[in-house]
Amino acid sequence: FGAEAGPIKTLASAEPRCGGPGMAAPAEPGEIEGYLGLRDVRVKLDLGKARGRGEEGAGAGAGGGFAVCFWLYLSGSARPSPVILHQITAGDGNKLPFLALSEGNKLLLFPLLRLHKQAPSSSNSSPWTDTTYISAVNECPLEHWIHIGCEVTENVMRLHIDGDLVAEAHLCSLSSQPDNQDDAYQVCLLGNNSKVDGYVYNVQVLSMLGTIQEQYAENPPSKLSIDYSCCDGIEEGDDGIWCIVGGKASCRRNFMLEVVLTNAFGEHMNKDTQIVASLVYADNGALVEKSRDDAEPPLLIACEGLEYPAESRPLPILRGRALFKLKISQLSSKCDNKLFRIYFSTLHTRKYPFLEASSKPIRCISRGRPSRPLGAAKRSSSATVDEIHLLNNGQGLDRDGKANACSLSHDQSSVACLHPSKFLKVEGDGAETHKMVSQVVNLLDCGTSEIMLNFTWTL
Repeated sequence: FGAEAGPIKTLASAEPRCGGPGMAAPAEPGEIEGYLGLRDVRVKLDLGKARGRGEEGAGAGAGGGFAVCFWLYLSGSARPSPVILHQITAGDGNKLPFLALSEGNKLLLFPLLRLHKQAPSSSNSSPWTDTTYISAVNECPLEHWIHIGCEVTENVMRLHIDGDLVAEAHLCSLSSQPDNQDDAYQVCLLGNNSKVDGYVYNVQVLSMLGTIQEQYAENPPSKLSIDYSCCDGIEEGDDGIWCIVGGKASCRRNFMLEVVLTNAFGEHMNKDTQIVASLVYADNGALVEKSRDDAEPPLLIACEGLEYPAESRPLPILRGRALFKLKISQLSSKCDNKLFRIYFSTLHTRKYPFLEASSKPIRCISRGRPSRPLGAAKRSSSATVDEIHLLNNGQGLDRDGKANACSLSHDQSSVACLHPSKFLKVEGDGAETHKMVSQVVNLLDCGTSEIMLNFTWTL
């Protein structure tokens, strides 16, 4: 099939089964079974199936036929006009389009070589004005899984997207008497190895038509994402940048992020998968390194009250979710004021964009604890209803826990710290109790003094 085709991986057998999938090669080390980069795709087709030369009973409808179906993921860097799948014939290395993106970012399906008279004869790229093809109606989404099904017979080609028929064309068949019986029935589909960054999943060659809808519903691919509704310990600015308190151990705070593993239909997946978190720079995705050899890891994960380097503690996906309790020890100010991201990925050697997730940009700051003088009023005490009345009238508590009008000063620098016993005991009926407690809390709004109330109450 030509030396320029590059390394070969047999993704689907030239002998599709009746109604069943073609054989797929095992995953390479570090890869996930069923997922391949577009450049690694190679699918062999036997045109004899479309002409009814296959096994007796194979195929459906006049002239037999077969279908090629697979899941497709195109990265955000994909641009209109590239060929996604090329077609070549035995003994000819000339690559012609089979599946491509139009200038309007719509999927195009071209007739098959040595089967249809309207098959492309030139490898020239878009707009393919002099070439026959069928086109999808809607734009092809990027960074999103879609299911593609291509049905082929001698006289008809159909394009299915996500199980639905979106385009169909009636074509003219070439002569069924080829010059070379051995080669003429062989056509190979090759993934684009240079101009488009994409991935495929679960490629199948089916010798029974009308089953694409069933294949679409079975065994969908996975996608990792962040559930932003479950974030905690994070402040978000008007510019969308997260602000997280980090730095040394005495200052940094916990924050929580939850990742979810779903299939192409948005359903949670219970797969034996582990996810690891890393701290990266927001602009280029490079890992944030330790500032010095004896420094703490930039990103820490809390497990059972202890802190560990986040990269050393991957979490398993349970019921489609993994909750990360994290801390950042590296400050943005120590890294030229650069922004960070939390990057989640699987443990596989090969990284797949659909099994990665990155947080919003993060600015990590050090926020010192407020230093406030504590006066002589700091004391554990119990308050009664009468004492609450006195507090409402501007009186505080003396060292013995009794009402003292001198404890509340109109000096802006004075602070009254009330540290009563663990439970505030309030006597009286429910309405009176609610009123008294509300009056105590309302003291927080006083502009002439600052009152720190450090207690809880039971009613």
